[in-house]
Amino acid sequence: MALADRRLTDLEEKLTVPDDAVIHFVDPSDVTQNAAGSSFKAKKSAFVVQGSILTTEKTLVSSALTTQDVAGIVTYINALSPVVVVAVNETVFFRVTDTGQGFLLLLHGVTVGLAQTAITSSNILEFEMDRTTLITITTSVSITTATLDANGLGQNGRHVVIANGASAINLTCNGSVTSSYGKGGTAAITFVQGSGRTLVQLSGTAIMNGIAGSTASLWSVGTIDYLTINNF
Repeated sequence: MALADRRLTDLEEKLTVPDDAVIHFVDPSDVTQNAAGSSFKAKKSAFVVQGSILTTEKTLVSSALTTQDVAGIVTYINALSPVVVVAVNETVFFRVTDTGQGFLLLLHGVTVGLAQTAITSSNILEFEMDRTTLITITTSVSITTATLDANGLGQNGRHVVIANGASAINLTCNGSVTSSYGKGGTAAITFVQGSGRTLVQLSGTAIMNGIAGSTASLWSVGTIDYLTINNF
C-alpha cells in the first residue's frame, strides 16, 4: 500500500515521512470526511516535535532602543539587519543587558527584520529578567547616563551610587532615564545637559556637592531631563 493511501490505523507506531509531506487529519466519526471541520491538512514542517523546542536569546543594550518599552523593541526588531529567521519550533526572546528588561517574541516560523513583514506590539510580551535595584559605579573620570556598572548593568530604573572618591566628575544626561543617585565620594558630581536634550534643574542646582549620602533624582519625558538634588 502506498504511503499516500495509508490511514492512521494502518501505520506502525513510528513513521518517517519526507519534510515536504502533507499530513491529512480526519474525524473518524464523520464517515463522509467532507463536512466542515471534519478534516484538515498540514505540512510536516508546521508541526513541533515533542522535545525539540528551541529557545534562543538575543542580547542588546538599552541605547539600541528608541524607547525603553514594547514600542522600542518593536522598532528595533523591524529594523534588524541581518534579519532573524525564527524556526517553527523556536522561541526567541530579547534581553536588554543593562536594564534587565526582557521581550518575548510571540511568533514562530517567521522571518523578522528589515524589509520583512512588520511585527506589532501584540507580537511582544515584556517581562523583567533582572531585579537588581541598586548598583555602584566606581569612577574617577566623568561618565554619562549610559555608563554601566562593573556587572554590565545600566542606570535606568535603579538607584545608582557614584563612588567617585576625591575626584570631581561630570555626569552627562545623554538619554532617557529614570534613576536616583547617591553620592559615595567626597568630591562634587555635576549633572551636565546632553546633546539635543534639555536639563531642568528643579532644585536650582546641577551640582551634588554635599557630604557622602547626598542624593539626586533624574527622570525624563521625551528629550527633557528633570533633576532634583538634595545636598546634606
